[in-house]
This record gives sequence, C-alpha cells and structure tokens, in this order.
Amino acid sequence: MLKRLLPLIPAGLLVRQILPAAGGLVIVAASQTRAAACPSCGAPSAVMHSRYERRLQDLPWQGQPVTLWIQGRRLRCCNPDCRRKTFVERLVAGAAAARRTSRLTDLQQLFSPKVWWYAGPPC
Repeated sequence: MLKRLLPLIPAGLLVRQILPAAGGLVIVAASQTRAAACPSCGAPSAVMHSRYERRLQDLPWQGQPVTLWIQGRRLRCCNPDCRRKTFVERLVAGAAAARRTSRLTDLQQLFSPKVWWYAGPPC
C-alpha cells in the first residue's frame, strides 16, 4: 500500500506514519533535507533549535480527504553576523502560512469558476 501512496506525497517529505482518521486519512511526514538556508543571509544550517507541527489539507486519495501533519524544524543560523538567530525551514509542500498544499490550491483554482465583476466607473 505504501508504494502506491508515495507518488501522492509532496516532494521533499519523508512519510513517518499513515493513520486512518474519522472521515479521512492522516499522513505524518517530515522534511528529508538535512540542512536549510537562512532566509536572511543564505548560510546553510543543520543545527536544530526546536520542532513544530504544521497541518495542511492535501489532495484527496480515493475519495478520502487527506491531512498532512508535517514535523518541521526551527534551525539556528550559524553566521555570527546574521541578525536572525533562528529560522524555520521552508517546506516545498505549502507556503509559509498556508492551510493547504500548493498542489491542492492549484487544482482548486483550475476548477473554480472565474468570477468577473464590474463595479462601474469610479466616482
């Protein structure tokens, strides 16, 4: 079953668990990268400060809603001249404050009707 699920997992994530949940499926995943670049100075870092959890809605699988529980990392910047002491690694699956994966958002935008609204001439 896991081999059939792997193409459905966003790139860059390592699956830790697949759990059935009420009304869907929960996939617990973590980043596969060892290091991430500081967004301020660009210095790579693999020194972990702490962990956090993100929950993202993903593409449905066989009609079941899928929720990704992604275990993210907060890393320490190793550059002593950098103002930013810690930073969160950026995940490929979704934007910084997103509630849905980017591929789910893209699919929803593709199938959503385009709404055109004309307010009239400016006053």
